[in-house]
Amino acid sequence: MSFPCEIDDTNAEEDLFAGSGYSQQLRDFDSETIEHNALALAAQVNDDSFSLAPMSQELFAEPDSMLQLRCSQDPTGKYPLVEELSISGVDFSVELSGTEGSGWVYSNIAKKLFVKIDSFCSFSANLSPKLIGQGWHVRAMLLSTVPDSYHEPIQRCPNHRAKDDEKHKDITMHVIRCANEHSRYVGKDGGTLFEERCAVLLPMEKDNHNVMITVQFVCQNTCFKQIRKTGIVFTLEDAIGCVWGRRVFAVKICTNFRRDMLNEEKVLRHVNAPNIFTAQTSANRPRNRARGFGKHGARNGSAGAIVPKRERLEIESCTVSLEMPSMRMAKRVNDYAIGMISASVLRATSDEQKAKLMGYLDKIRQDSRSLFIGNSQCSIESDIL
Repeated sequence: MSFPCEIDDTNAEEDLFAGSGYSQQLRDFDSETIEHNALALAAQVNDDSFSLAPMSQELFAEPDSMLQLRCSQDPTGKYPLVEELSISGVDFSVELSGTEGSGWVYSNIAKKLFVKIDSFCSFSANLSPKLIGQGWHVRAMLLSTVPDSYHEPIQRCPNHRAKDDEKHKDITMHVIRCANEHSRYVGKDGGTLFEERCAVLLPMEKDNHNVMITVQFVCQNTCFKQIRKTGIVFTLEDAIGCVWGRRVFAVKICTNFRRDMLNEEKVLRHVNAPNIFTAQTSANRPRNRARGFGKHGARNGSAGAIVPKRERLEIESCTVSLEMPSMRMAKRVNDYAIGMISASVLRATSDEQKAKLMGYLDKIRQDSRSLFIGNSQCSIESDIL
């Protein structure tokens, strides 16, 4: 096999490589040379013992997911997220130090942390040992867990800000306070983007793969206007601010944390429990005994099982005017009504019924907001809806 290569010497003086020696090399590179080199390469490829030189492992020091992460998970200029994030090869976890402490309790039914305002609780942030010493830090931030409120920052109300002394004037807007020595507060008043939100930054120690984060909540959920569902979000970040992991804990900051937990668990049990209804009463039950039926409507000799009947939700508007002995009791009645209607919304079988019930909820909530009570301990409104 040959590769023809014709070189015209008549125009050598017009050669672009004239005077540089390359023109003569091109003329010497004839078809015989090309054929010899091609056959030599083919013999090496067909030889089973032939192998290419190994490529440097440094080119593949980072997994593909990490290389892509530097662009895709750069949070700068974006709203913070509340979805958990796990990256292959980066083992990042955050755990509560137990299930109950002085001023807080965690509900396995509601999957939520209930904590008393001004109380402390501790989280343990853990990182795989092979990744320590690379400038990692953990960011703790309180966010709304309702999609419609992602863009709204959560900061302390004016009433609680007024209680701060001169020592805390620079961090008065921060709801989360950290007891760790090397913690650093970031964010600004009214900041909405990720880098502007009020948060606490804590470096991971270079020689340790876990750090204990002790936080204090100095404002409560009832102070955050319409934002009733919140969560504390922990993000693992590198030295340039890229996010490599995210863990989320639903949290409710309140006055009576145990009562609020029991109320929410009660609502959840009611919503998730199967509907069990009694059969017809004996007065309305057909008389079938003469036909071989038992007294419960089942044939003689068989189990007298009661057949459950599905409840029909009927909506009949009515107005109730009550004169209560105190503002506190009036607010409790409103909150209880909200809980009952919320449970009915979840049981509704049609969109029309749900829309009508939600109209009642909105009206009652508007009336409830007008019943302002200073330092109120009434916080039993359901967070389901």
